[in-house]
Amino acid sequence: MSGSPGKTTAPAARHFILGTAGHVDHGKTELVRALTGHDTDRLKEEKDRGISIELGFAPLVLDGGVFVGIIDVPGHERFVRQMVAGAGGIDLAMLLVAADESVMPQTREHLEVLRALGVRHGMVVVSKSDLATDDTLPLLKEEIAELVHGTFLEDAPVVLASARTGAGLDDIRTTLAALAAQVENRNAAGPFRLAVDRVFHQKGIGVVVTGSCYSGRVTVGDELDLLPSAKRVRVRELQSFGAKRNEGVAGERLAIALHGVKLEEVARGDMLTTPGKFTGADTVDVRMTLATIEDLEVKNRERIRIHHGARELLGRVVLLEGDVLRAGESMLAQLRLESPLVAGAGDHFVVRKYSPPRVIGGGVVVDAHAEIHRRADAAAIERLRIREQGDPETVLTKMAERAGMAGIAETDADADTAAKLVEQGELVAIAGRFYHRHALDALAARALELAGGHQARYP
Repeated sequence: MSGSPGKTTAPAARHFILGTAGHVDHGKTELVRALTGHDTDRLKEEKDRGISIELGFAPLVLDGGVFVGIIDVPGHERFVRQMVAGAGGIDLAMLLVAADESVMPQTREHLEVLRALGVRHGMVVVSKSDLATDDTLPLLKEEIAELVHGTFLEDAPVVLASARTGAGLDDIRTTLAALAAQVENRNAAGPFRLAVDRVFHQKGIGVVVTGSCYSGRVTVGDELDLLPSAKRVRVRELQSFGAKRNEGVAGERLAIALHGVKLEEVARGDMLTTPGKFTGADTVDVRMTLATIEDLEVKNRERIRIHHGARELLGRVVLLEGDVLRAGESMLAQLRLESPLVAGAGDHFVVRKYSPPRVIGGGVVVDAHAEIHRRADAAAIERLRIREQGDPETVLTKMAERAGMAGIAETDADADTAAKLVEQGELVAIAGRFYHRHALDALAARALELAGGHQARYP
């Protein structure tokens, strides 16, 4: 974050976050440098070893004024945790496969991460294309087609490019501009949420965090919740790739200078949110899906690693529909975590084995603040099925009916769906919770009954 006053800019009308993916030494950082002119390797160790260890960031402006925030992720198997931390907020993926090495273990693992996170748009780049030959290129394309079969990249563009010669760079820019038209802007009307992936102290400014903005908008002077610590902070300054801002919106990379917090009180994996809209929970209901890896299985109550946003958590998975979850299968489950997860319904997450750590699948949050269920509780399981499969308005209405006077927290309800139901009179919003009209009608009737009884006794 620059300490100079600088010119204040506004968010681009069209913007999204692009994440690289691929095996170590397949040319991700070199390609980003060739496309943007920015070297994303910041650390001395990265430059000495010639591999990325931490997340790197670079801006790219496409034709038509589309602004792309690029997250360059490490490719080495030892740094998959960092890769997942960066991939959590991306809208579009660029999977690199080197022409001289073809598909490798982390190519597959990174693709599985992208699938687990629900990424829907992307492209494949055959990097180091100057090393391809007429004999090897057809075989490489067959291998890539086999790799992406059945994934969101099955029909994605494949571009040959070389960071060394510059070949194919314009094709990448053109392809990204075309893909940008398919990427919907994230919801800037909902509560603000930013996943912190970097924290540092800058002289004259103070504590600065960077991250991907998942939803909502933020302005200088806003108060935010830092979660899961529940510390209230204030936005002192905003930037996006060095450009000073008064406002940041969903789908952007942001740097935020914070007032009211010490450096040691913030960590990668924290969430900055609109005050009162989110809270952490250590019991979460999910639908969990395993990758199609031979002999892969997860047993009931097995300890696993959960990656959500930029945060890694440990916990046990309680399988609600069986004793074992096998490769390629999907099942409702409950995560009983060792530290709080700050999530919302519909959020995606990645699952890794506890030991040795490797990506084995992912899932979607069904209830971000769940009660502990018995595995034999058929009614609870049926409620979860309704919640995940019904149309949003019907599901939210039924949830509110069942909740009665307990109501539903705003964080457990889609903002647009809830707003429609409030407008229709089905739900009533009170103090950060939604209540079904029948529950309030029953409460009002009971209050009148009690008041009538009191008046009869004490006329």
